[in-house]
Amino acid sequence: MRLESLKATLELKLHSASAQRAFEQARAKNIELQRYRTLRTLLMALTSRDPDCQPEKDRLLRVLLLLARLGPVPLLWKSVLLYMFLPALWRIRHGYKAPELSAEDLDGSLWNMFFEVIESFPPHRKRIATGIVLDTRKLFGRHVQAQEEKRRAFEEFLDAFEQLPPEIRSSASVAETGPLMQLDDTDRYEMRAAMSRCPDLTEEDVDLIWETDVRGMKLAEYLRARLTEQGDQEDFEREEERLRRHKNRKKQRLYKNLKKSLGATCPVSASERLISR
Repeated sequence: MRLESLKATLELKLHSASAQRAFEQARAKNIELQRYRTLRTLLMALTSRDPDCQPEKDRLLRVLLLLARLGPVPLLWKSVLLYMFLPALWRIRHGYKAPELSAEDLDGSLWNMFFEVIESFPPHRKRIATGIVLDTRKLFGRHVQAQEEKRRAFEEFLDAFEQLPPEIRSSASVAETGPLMQLDDTDRYEMRAAMSRCPDLTEEDVDLIWETDVRGMKLAEYLRARLTEQGDQEDFEREEERLRRHKNRKKQRLYKNLKKSLGATCPVSASERLISR
C-alpha cells in the first residue's frame, strides 16, 4: 500500500470499537493516558502542530514505545505511532528521487525502517519525536543508496557479460564473471524469483541456469543427475551439447528480460503489512 492511501486505512483501524477497548485497557494502567477519554482524543493530541504540546507528546511517546514493544496489543500501538509520524514519513519519502526504484517498494522499505527505529529507540532520549524522524531518515537513506548500488552493479555485470566473446559467454558461469555469488541469501532468493518471472523460461530452464551458472555445477554433472537412463558416451555428449545450446538461448532471453525490467523493479524485502493483520 502506498503512503498516500495509508492515512484513511489507519483511521478506519484506529477508530474501531476493538481499538477503543484496547485503549481503555491500557489507559487503566498508564497515568499518562488517563487524561484522554478516547483513542480519538489521544490521536488529536499526538498530531497537534502546537509547539507548546511537544513536551506532552514526548511523554506520550515514551508510553507508546513501551506499549508497542511490551503491551498486550503491540500492533495497535505501532499503528498509532505510524499514524502520528505519517507526515514526517511523507517528507522523508519524497526527499529521495530514485526513479529507477519501485515506488511501492520504496514506501514499504520506509515502513520497515520506521518500525526498526521504534523497536530499538531509547525512550529516555531527549526530543524523542525528532530523534525518531532523524534515525528513520538515516536508515532509509542508507537503504536506498545500497539498493541503487546493487542495481548498478548488476546492470554493469549484464553489460559486461554481453561484451564477452560468444565462445567465452557460452561457457562462463555467472559465478566466475559476475557479483551474484557475493549476494546474501535474501538477494539470492529475490534473484531466483526474478528469473522465475521471465515469461520465456520454464521452471526447468530456471533450474538449469541457476544450478550451473549461479551455483557453479558442471553441466555434465547436472545432466547425469537428471538422466533416468544412462546411454553410451557418444549419446551423452550429444545430449550435453544440446542442453548447452538450449541453456545459452534461454540465458540470452533471460538477460534481455532482466535488463528491460531493471528500471521497473526494486529487489527489496517486502514491508511489514501492519494494517492488514
